[in-house]
Amino acid sequence: MTSHRLPPKPHPIASAFFNAHDDELETTKADTSRISSTVAKMRNSLGWRTRYSSSKFYPISILPVEERKRSEEEEGESASFLVRQVFPGVSNREKACDNDGDANNKTQLQQLHDSVREDDCEFGTGATVWPGSIVLLKYLEKVAHDPQQDNVLQGKTVADLGSGTAITSIASALLGASEVVCTDGCDPVVDLARRNIHDAISLLSGEELVPTNQHCDFRGCKMIAQKYRWGEGMPLEECPSDTVCDDHNIIHDNQQTEAINNKMQRKGKHFDIILGADCIVPKLYPIEPLVDALDELSADETVSYLSYEQRYYEHFDPAVEFRRLAELRNLEVDIVPDHEMHPMYPANDIQIW
Repeated sequence: MTSHRLPPKPHPIASAFFNAHDDELETTKADTSRISSTVAKMRNSLGWRTRYSSSKFYPISILPVEERKRSEEEEGESASFLVRQVFPGVSNREKACDNDGDANNKTQLQQLHDSVREDDCEFGTGATVWPGSIVLLKYLEKVAHDPQQDNVLQGKTVADLGSGTAITSIASALLGASEVVCTDGCDPVVDLARRNIHDAISLLSGEELVPTNQHCDFRGCKMIAQKYRWGEGMPLEECPSDTVCDDHNIIHDNQQTEAINNKMQRKGKHFDIILGADCIVPKLYPIEPLVDALDELSADETVSYLSYEQRYYEHFDPAVEFRRLAELRNLEVDIVPDHEMHPMYPANDIQIW
């Protein structure tokens, strides 16, 4: 199995804060009223938001949906995995030579970066974990384990837009989705997402899974990473070809693949749930294609969950413009109230729509 190493230990002062932060998380799980506003602000600036923001691997823990019943009576066991981050401005040659001391990692990373054209040596901003991704997946985790609410992901087909590292796609599979299509508009980022998905499955299943372009069956959820440019149609030709990988075994099953493609065609390429973490950044990406994608992939009962980090943009207010474009397509936009967000991962400047 490919080995993974956690990021280096932080500075002693930061380490002391993080230890206190972890203790606070443990002692406040049962009583969220004990979290003071001061501690929450510190956590935003020095805790989860920046702890691994510059690390090569970003660790995350999710309480799987199969632990839902147990969690009502006692604390369940979280599933922990790592996603690789690639930072803007780092060349493919430089990253390919950095193997973390693991020859297997070097080979796989070299293959990953070989997919980047010689004149395209950067992954851009899509290959890192943005705060909006953590806020979104932790909100979905909270809803999945709230006995007063239905799990919005249970048994649902999910399209993850601008998925980047695939962190929200992996979380969706753990939280009960039946099918997750992890998408990004950049080929190298799709390769990175595919790599992270297969590494997470390998880690959590205990068996090594070689990255492929096929669907992976992970805890009952079919997952695939593929390229999708917003509003340009979900390309069925990039869906599984002639194989499906079941957990860690590759199974040749043309009938199963055909059934998956037929299912997508019957659904008109629509999804039950659409996720988008920090995709509303007009300085980097136009908003209208994103709204087109939401409209294109939505059926009458589709629900989308988008995390939005408030940022200044000189030409217009991104939130107002998004609502205007959504209204033109008869898409209703609501804001998740602050009290419904995950209490351990608050952010004053991040909303979920």
